[in-house]
Amino acid sequence: MSDNDWYTDQLSLFGTEEASTNVVELFEEDSLSSHLARVRNDMSENHIELYFQCGMCAEEHGQHDPQLSVGWTVLGIQVWCRVHDVNICHIDFEGKKHPASLSKKVEQ
Repeated sequence: MSDNDWYTDQLSLFGTEEASTNVVELFEEDSLSSHLARVRNDMSENHIELYFQCGMCAEEHGQHDPQLSVGWTVLGIQVWCRVHDVNICHIDFEGKKHPASLSKKVEQ
């Protein structure tokens, strides 16, 4: 599966058509491979393009007002809504190791 196919499949995780459209437009302007290369070049920068959110919180508050916990599990990483005490996303690494940056970029 190509990077573009994988990324397109992931769009459904983000819940809103608007969020999906924004990501698709980003990669129409710039190829996914060159975008991934820029992100991998400096993983200590903020490269978040879409935020996790609880659908129930979004309905109740009508805005992005996250009360989320994010952390490691025995499977991988989990995002949890503290307001509704529900799972938002649990990413299973299937026992594989993935590159990660634990560094901080400190402005001087």
